[in-house]
Amino acid sequence: MYGYGNAGGFFGPALRHAGFDAVVITGVASSPQYLLIKQNKIEIYDAKYLWGKITHETEEILKNQYPKSRVASIGPAGENMISMASIINDLNRAAARCGIGTVMGSKKLKVIVVQSEHKPTYSGPFRSTVIYPKVSP
Repeated sequence: MYGYGNAGGFFGPALRHAGFDAVVITGVASSPQYLLIKQNKIEIYDAKYLWGKITHETEEILKNQYPKSRVASIGPAGENMISMASIINDLNRAAARCGIGTVMGSKKLKVIVVQSEHKPTYSGPFRSTVIYPKVSP
């Protein structure tokens, strides 16, 4: 099955600023984990201390731990694989279709944290086509 959820907010741009267009998660962790994504690098950390917390608590804890970061997390519904669980970012943005938070819970992935202060670079052809399109009269 294919599931798609669009939450909006600033998590996606932060991911791009960290050097990634997308992240594909495969496999299942043996215990709760979270991903920390920084400039072209992904690290995996223990998330047992976050397991059981609601998304607002999780985001507050991690934003204090990683200043200027963006957080996408699941709450107890995702952890318990409730079929309608969502992924929350920017406190109230929800990727909620198809129970996409349930998938994170099934992998024991509590959170994805993105920390980047860099702006992305774009190739000349991309910039001329997408960012600064030429308009013909």
